[in-house]
Amino acid sequence: MSDTAESQGRTEGSGKSRYRRMLSKTLLAIGIFYALYLVLALLIQRRLVFPRHLIPTPQRTEIGWPGGQQIWLDTDEGRTEVWFIPAEASSTFERVPAVLFAHGNAELIDHQQTIVEGYLRIGVSVMLCEYRGYGRSSGTPSQKHLVADFRRCYELLTQMDRVDAGRIVLHGRSIGTGVVSAVAAECKPAAVILRSPFLSVRRMAASMLIPPFLVLDPFDNVTALRAYGGPVLILHGNRDRVIPVEHGRRLAKLVPRARYIEYEGYGHNDFPEYSARYWLEIAEFLREVGVLPTWGPMQADGREGA
Repeated sequence: MSDTAESQGRTEGSGKSRYRRMLSKTLLAIGIFYALYLVLALLIQRRLVFPRHLIPTPQRTEIGWPGGQQIWLDTDEGRTEVWFIPAEASSTFERVPAVLFAHGNAELIDHQQTIVEGYLRIGVSVMLCEYRGYGRSSGTPSQKHLVADFRRCYELLTQMDRVDAGRIVLHGRSIGTGVVSAVAAECKPAAVILRSPFLSVRRMAASMLIPPFLVLDPFDNVTALRAYGGPVLILHGNRDRVIPVEHGRRLAKLVPRARYIEYEGYGHNDFPEYSARYWLEIAEFLREVGVLPTWGPMQADGREGA
């Protein structure tokens, strides 16, 4: 071998060696960065899933609806606030349907005026259960704690004199869909309504490169709703950038007895819960599953017609 060829071989070998060292250092740096990212995700994930620290607590002294009751659940972490707002009955002895509502992760029960008034208009009593650590409630939010509290609220509804225990509905929004789906699997309500649901928190985390085993609150809606097996109404906006609409579409295909309605042009936080269409579709669904009577068509404002 000539000196030139030998020199060229050493140069090529040296170049390959430098490339391998650079590649190794790059992969090591990526690995360290990803490990730090996962540690951070583990440490702060509950602040992201339950951003209660960002929500000011209203200084409220009364519920604001006639006949409304404030109830306190005693837990191992203090007290959890619950509101019950009864719908008007057509007779003294009539038992009416009721809904147990779970709000989004950046809300309080104080913010649910649209939900309460919408259900009262169609003759459904409303129970709102606060999340632990939110508003005036003590403790720390987690899947275990929230599901336990909502399960107790469901039991409270079944024991109320003016509530028809066979016509209790669970309704959840955003993170609340995980809460009510888990409760539905255990309590078997008459129906479940989900607005802007996800397949599971693990699926959401996977889109951010977080492995399933690091998710503290998995909220597996698919598994829970399959265990429930009852009628489900899924409502989703096609411009939702918080929980992509594909989650709602896919959930409707994977869950038995699910009805899916998509809202064109709406996202996660501008969903038209105030609209006549929204309440007409909820009332129609509740009539189909036997929660509301079939007589009396809904008017545009949500009242019963003649």
